Amino acid sequence: MNNKKILRTALPFIIIFLISLLIAVYTYVQKNLTGARAGDEALKVTLTNVRDPLSTNETWEWKMIGQTDRAPSSPIILTYTARWCLKQGINTPCVQGMQDDYFYEVGTGNVTINAKETAAKITHQSVNCGRIELDVLRDGQSVGKIVHSTSTECTDNLRSGGASRIDSASEISDLINKTLKSILSLTDGDEEEVDENPEDPTQPGEPGGGGSDGLCKTTGQSCSEPYRESCGQGDQAGTRVCHKHGVCAAPGSGVQCSWGAGSFCEPCEPGTTIGDPVPPIKPPQNVQPGNPGGGNPSQPPAPLPPVSNSDAQEVVDLVDFIRANCKFPNYDYGQVVENGLVSNYNAAQCMAAFSKSQNDKQTKDEIVTSATNYERLQCVGFTEAAVAAASGNSYNGPGGHAYQRATSNNAYLLIDSRTQPAAPNDIAVWNKAPGMPWGHVAYIVESNSSAFTVMEANFLEVFPDGTRHPCWGCVRKRTYQIGQERNERNFAGWLRKR
Repeated sequence: MNNKKILRTALPFIIIFLISLLIAVYTYVQKNLTGARAGDEALKVTLTNVRDPLSTNETWEWKMIGQTDRAPSSPIILTYTARWCLKQGINTPCVQGMQDDYFYEVGTGNVTINAKETAAKITHQSVNCGRIELDVLRDGQSVGKIVHSTSTECTDNLRSGGASRIDSASEISDLINKTLKSILSLTDGDEEEVDENPEDPTQPGEPGGGGSDGLCKTTGQSCSEPYRESCGQGDQAGTRVCHKHGVCAAPGSGVQCSWGAGSFCEPCEPGTTIGDPVPPIKPPQNVQPGNPGGGNPSQPPAPLPPVSNSDAQEVVDLVDFIRANCKFPNYDYGQVVENGLVSNYNAAQCMAAFSKSQNDKQTKDEIVTSATNYERLQCVGFTEAAVAAASGNSYNGPGGHAYQRATSNNAYLLIDSRTQPAAPNDIAVWNKAPGMPWGHVAYIVESNSSAFTVMEANFLEVFPDGTRHPCWGCVRKRTYQIGQERNERNFAGWLRKR
């Protein structure tokens, strides 16, 4: 057989081989060099409820973390639906066809995943009984689902309302408005117009809330409002009565009334519910009459004692500034914490005037970004802001969640607490521990052989009765005993700049 005949016989196989090789190379490049195509990457979604007031005129909040095995080359659009069902058991799916259980959808929306790890906030109308099922979908397929119970069974009256097949909050609103118009048309005089598209939605995180009571008529007027807020005392659920005094940010309902000087909450009352009667408003406490909203602004807390290290003192000054300027009510902590709490609602405003550190812009950016992305200031965001305030430089140590920073890199060395004492400007690192699923980090300002003092944010406090209470977004000064932290809270050591 001559060479030409051999070539003619083998040519089709050579062509098929070359085409197969090109396809294989193209596929490898697409998957490994240019990023994953939308739909190719594996996706893990984690959902956590962060705010669940027992009410129907406030807002529930969830934290969603989406993680992919590699960065997507194009954004991934997820959709979510929050369904309200009337039974409280968390093991029962919330199915729309179940007339004695399913009520209606309280929220829908989209979330965009554009990095290997994306954190997002999901909000929807609050509920006062039953349970909420939050379902996150990708291309119509569920990728994350969680059921959160209020531990309160809905009443028979509400349950019978679920059988009417009203399937959305907008339909309920339309039905109410039509009923009001029908009633008003039967009365003498002009018909009162019902606003079908109110421009005063309840803002998440605002105490009180309330429907269309028209509390605020004009911007800048003084306002006062009593309301109930869910709380807990030990293992007992209940409510507390709060008395809000402030200034109207805009015309509208009580949501527009700020939490001003003299606002306060009474002690928690176990066994009470959101639906219980609200007593009349009480006057502002601990203020002198004068300004709208409860008199003169409350005095900021006394400055913290100075420390000997000048760089660490910059971080003490940062905490003093936050305690004096960032105020927001925090009910998770078992009390109202007005001073020194940074949330996504007050971060940009309360940090605007911060100055005199080694790097004011970087410090403010770290604080605001952390609070905005995660609803409250996180320990990681605060620590990176502290590095900027003390040194003037951006943090370039190990990244990730707090517990993932218990390692060394080219810029920082992790030191075992049993081998070397801490020093000012080190970063204390805790691994995962009960109550700390992401670990914890804090900025060290003073130390000795047996203890270290830190400035920290977003911490967990153990009360004398042994109960654990988080203070999300709060800042403080705290001294820890090294041995106790190693034995009880999985303490890793300290990061030191090389």
